Parts: sequence; structure tokens; C-alpha cells
Amino acid sequence: MEFMSTAKTHSGTAVPRQHMSAPRARYLKENGKMTQLLDFVVVSAIELDEAVRHIAKLERRSGRADESRRSKELIVGAGASRKLSIFYSLLTEMSLCRVVDSFLTYLTELLSLIFASRPETLRSGDQVRLDFVLAHPTRAALIKAIIDRQVNQLSYQGMNELAQFLSNRLGFRLFPTDVALQRAILVIEIRNLIVHARGIANDTFLQRVPKSSISAGSRIKLTIQDIRNHMAFLAQSVADIESRAHNKFGVKLPYKVSVRVGKVGS
Repeated sequence: MEFMSTAKTHSGTAVPRQHMSAPRARYLKENGKMTQLLDFVVVSAIELDEAVRHIAKLERRSGRADESRRSKELIVGAGASRKLSIFYSLLTEMSLCRVVDSFLTYLTELLSLIFASRPETLRSGDQVRLDFVLAHPTRAALIKAIIDRQVNQLSYQGMNELAQFLSNRLGFRLFPTDVALQRAILVIEIRNLIVHARGIANDTFLQRVPKSSISAGSRIKLTIQDIRNHMAFLAQSVADIESRAHNKFGVKLPYKVSVRVGKVGS
């Protein structure tokens, strides 16, 4: 379920507006930046090469400039696309890490909202040291500190462990299907490989993603379209998670953000 309203532009055209939490609003803003960055880098390289090719054609017709230089420019342009291909893996790997980190940050912030909205969900058999309690002068300050500690502990768990905690403790499924959960685990484990193993598949990755077609010792290969597809999947997951968290825990959705109607990840 999406929480939607409409607003009108100066031209009178209705524009969809989604009601969302502050964490999701920040998440979408970061996603927008990443999309714009990828578009800017790729389009800039292509347009620069095309511009140089066009200039080389004009110079050939006019008989100006060195013929060998013109011939090279007619083929490779400014060489921007060729240079981009050299750094392509670095670009896609950095992009994926940023996309996944943004998603994980959203989950961390959402958990804080859930615990703040329903402090009773913190109840457990866990013990709290007396000095920890006495360090906070008010009940509100103590609850906030407990929330921060719980969220911090959960943020270091793997996605599978986090999903199990939420299901067992709060009765909340992080992902609606096992297929979606496994895809999220895959994307996050690829990010972990990039960060901790230079993108080379190891035993830890194969244990956590047993159905992966990637073999041990091989390097992860990503395309910009892969990044777009992962962004679309995670963005759709965020929308679904937030909708269900709102219904179950009363997470407030105070922000209204305009969204473009179109194919996600296109």
C-alpha cells in the first residue's frame, strides 16, 4: 500500500506525492544523487567524444589540422569513453557500495522510529547494567539510550539475522518473500566483498550466498544496468517495508515528496 496524495504544478498537471518518513525521504534523496551521477558520467563521456568527432569531421572537410590526429579523433573522439571503460569496474563497485550503505542506513533509522513509536517492543530478558541506568537522569533519556544501543547492535548483524530478529521478536517480516530476502542478502554480500575482499569471491560469500553462480576466487563484475536494477529492487523494498511498518507500528509519515511517474531503474 502506498500513501499518496496529489498536488498541482503551475501548469495544472497533477503530480503524485508520496507520504513517507524522514528516513525514506533521505534515502530517496541519496538514490536520486546516485542516479544523476551515473547519468552525468556516462552521458558526459559519450557527448564529449561525439563533439570531438564532429569537430574532426569539419576539420577534414576544410583541410585543416593534422590528418593522423583527425583520423584518431574520428575513431575515438576525445577518448573519454575509452578512459571510462578503464575505470568502469571502480565506478560500478563504488556505486553499489553507496547504494547498499544507503539502504542499510534507512533500515537503521527506521528501526529507531519503530522502537521510539513502540518502546514496549524493547522488552526482553536482556539485562542492563546499573551504571548504564544511572547514567541517564530521566526515563525518556534511558529509553533513547536503550533504543540507540539496540539499533547499533542490530546494525552489525547480517541481513538474514536481522530479518529473523524482526520476525521472532516483533512479528514483522522485513521482506515479504524468501526470494526477496535472498536477493537482498546477495546485494549486501556483494557489497561486503567489494569492501573487504577487493570484490573477489571467498568462502564467506559462498556460504552466505550458496546459490550464487560466482565461483571462489573470481572477481565480481557489475554493469551500470546492474546498479540500476539493484537500486530499483531496494527502493521498492523500502516502499514495501515502510508501508507495513506504518500499518503495524504506527511509524509516522510526515513528509510528502513529489515523485516522477515512470519505469523505475530505466
